[in-house]
Amino acid sequence: MTKVIEEEPYKTPAILERSWTLAVGAGVGGLTLIFLMAVVILAIIGMPPPESVKFIIITIISFGLSFSTAFLGGNAAIRGAIPFLPAAKAAEFSLAGGVAAFVIILVVLSKLYPSVIDANRQWDGAMASLKSGIAKISNVDDKMIVKVNGVVLVDADYGYSGSFEFKDKLKVGENSIEVSIFNSEYGGCSGTFQIYFNGREFEKLGRSYKNDFAGSNGVCKSFNVTFDVKR
Repeated sequence: MTKVIEEEPYKTPAILERSWTLAVGAGVGGLTLIFLMAVVILAIIGMPPPESVKFIIITIISFGLSFSTAFLGGNAAIRGAIPFLPAAKAAEFSLAGGVAAFVIILVVLSKLYPSVIDANRQWDGAMASLKSGIAKISNVDDKMIVKVNGVVLVDADYGYSGSFEFKDKLKVGENSIEVSIFNSEYGGCSGTFQIYFNGREFEKLGRSYKNDFAGSNGVCKSFNVTFDVKR
């Protein structure tokens, strides 16, 4: 007498048989997009994330997109009509798709992300790589005069704040920036001077001065900073 063994009917993996997988995939993808948009906005407004967190950002974006791909891909495989993919292999397809997405995104971002960071690195001192040179002054009390290679760049009075481009006044070789802060007949003398090359502050050339008891009607502070510009 022949014994007939009945096979149990195939059951869709639990991770794929519920509608919440689609919601989870879409939700993770949306959160990853918001995170990516936040990073881009920070870069646009001049506050890019430091290079030390580069790998963390790339990993978060890669994991988020791959996680979303795994859930959405598995859901599509089990519910769709893919001729070459049996329903029983939907879970394997979902896992493989997520891992592949993670690897691909990680590699691509590792290649592209440095171009964003490089644009905000400290200027290397070469004229060829100098895109902009900005002098910023603030907290002027009572007068500040800034000269670049002997040419007056700024002549500002009390309370003035502003930024000034001076790239066209630089030359290959040694350059000098002279800053003089004057006081009137009233007490108090101050001024803040900052230099930005390629959008990033060059702190070595910055100066800040404040003296509430400076002598009247004269120069209360002057300084000269020099730096070399390579070809």
